[in-house]
Amino acid sequence: KYFVYDDKAIIIPSTLKGNTITCNDLRGGAALLLACLSATGKSTLKNIDFIERGYQDIVQTLQSVNVDIKEYETYEA
Repeated sequence: KYFVYDDKAIIIPSTLKGNTITCNDLRGGAALLLACLSATGKSTLKNIDFIERGYQDIVQTLQSVNVDIKEYETYEA
């Protein structure tokens, strides 16, 4: 839940729980990233190429405002 007050969004704690999710497009991936940030526990977001193409340095930008986010390289055998 959220509400807007004086041009600010007030977000009430979420009941979302961390999970492993795969991005399929830019806007959907960005929405999933926001959902992961509001979820409790650890979330893993796969196939983030879509987000990285649309939002320059998104991981570093979020880290600059103290978001606990890390990017890992994965390799398939």
